[in-house]
Amino acid sequence: MNLAMWHELRQAFKWVDATPAARVAILQGEGKLFTSGIDLQMMMGMGDQIHNDCEARMRENLRQVILDLQDTLTSLERCRKPVLAAI
Repeated sequence: MNLAMWHELRQAFKWVDATPAARVAILQGEGKLFTSGIDLQMMMGMGDQIHNDCEARMRENLRQVILDLQDTLTSLERCRKPVLAAI
């Protein structure tokens, strides 16, 4: 899952939750695997976003990145419509 997918997934679940005509969300993977996990290249590429000469600020930057990714997963939990995983 790359960064664009994390943000698109969050927006999709917000849309489903806010759209009265949407009655269910179906989450489906493509190919042989439902998901192969987080994109490690994406995580390694976040070094510039996280890096700071001040250790405390660097840790806070990392915390913000983690909270942003967690918000995507939490958007599934917050969705008031049923969410089905088509595995």
